[in-house]
Amino acid sequence: MAKYESKIHTPRLIQLSLLIAFGSILFIFESYFPRPLPWLKPGLANIASLLALYWFGFFEAFLITCARILIGNFFSGTFLGPAFFLSLVGGIISIIAMALIKYYTVKIFSIIGVSVIGAVFHTISQLILAGWLIVEHAGLIFFLPIMLFGAVLMGTLVGFLALNVDQRMMKFMHRPLTTTEIMGKPVP
Repeated sequence: MAKYESKIHTPRLIQLSLLIAFGSILFIFESYFPRPLPWLKPGLANIASLLALYWFGFFEAFLITCARILIGNFFSGTFLGPAFFLSLVGGIISIIAMALIKYYTVKIFSIIGVSVIGAVFHTISQLILAGWLIVEHAGLIFFLPIMLFGAVLMGTLVGFLALNVDQRMMKFMHRPLTTTEIMGKPVP
């Protein structure tokens, strides 16, 4: 009888689950922020995707991006609505763009620059999809400069926050967790 061996060990699975939960909570939390413009959302949930990209790799970051968008939209009441599809397409395009930038320009962009690139690609892909599916008018392209300005600002903010979280969590996430760290102190 062949023994099944998982490629994802329990500590890594816990870390990925925590990132999905963290991203989902931020996604839901920021949906209740007042917005100066209807389309301007901070994108704080992208911190989880950025951290996954840097800590684990593209596949895990892609998984976390899709999971947090699915869970976040489900609990915020926009599941399978236009906002869900805009978010999903924007998230997928941005994580692909961030991975390509991270892997092919390692010495040029920091995590902040990668975050800005992701925010810009997220905004452009959402604008194209909204213009194609929802508004069906080419005039939507005139919003691009102001939306890109917001994307650069929010991408910078998210990048700084991801860098801060990375620096604070490095001692926990870049080494295998001990049983005490996972389960807590044993009961005497």
